[in-house]
Amino acid sequence: MANNTNHMDDAIKKAKIQIIIFLILIILAVFSAFYFYHKLQKANETLIEKNILLETAKDSISALNDDIALYKDSLATKLEWLNKKYFKETNNYELSQNVDGLVQRSRKTGDYKKYDAALALALEEEAFQKIIDNDFTGAIVLFDKIDKIYPTYHMAYEIKNFLKKNKDSFGTTAGQETIKKKIVQEYSWKAPKKKLERIRGQVERDY
Repeated sequence: MANNTNHMDDAIKKAKIQIIIFLILIILAVFSAFYFYHKLQKANETLIEKNILLETAKDSISALNDDIALYKDSLATKLEWLNKKYFKETNNYELSQNVDGLVQRSRKTGDYKKYDAALALALEEEAFQKIIDNDFTGAIVLFDKIDKIYPTYHMAYEIKNFLKKNKDSFGTTAGQETIKKKIVQEYSWKAPKKKLERIRGQVERDY
């Protein structure tokens, strides 16, 4: 009888110990859950802050790009105004009525004045006519003169270099068409409108 009582007491003690251990494990699990939840919440907050900083940086970059675009437009407008102002102040004749005479006179006298907008414009007209006529070598010579007379004038420098790099294409119909198409697509800024339209017409007709 005494042995049965002892066995029962031992069993009760073991059960109590197991219950205590179980409770301790539950408490540890709860604390672990709270701990990891807190860590996860902090990580999430950090990620949100980083995303906010990233969006702010994107907005700043976008605003900066807008400012740069506005500055470029403003600079282009000012340069165009200065060019027109210079043209008006330094030329006392009507260019549209005197293009041929102006070019011929400059050729005879050799008087290629620096920053002569009128002469540069006249030579540009003739250079684009050379392109229309497939005389690309002649066009290079004229664009080179424009670049010397009026550096940075329209796209004379760029077209001259483009033509020089594509000399091998001058002698074939396909090469000539490719050159003209490229000029229409990429080198048409400030080009003489009527000449450019004729080149565009040639390209559209041939393609």
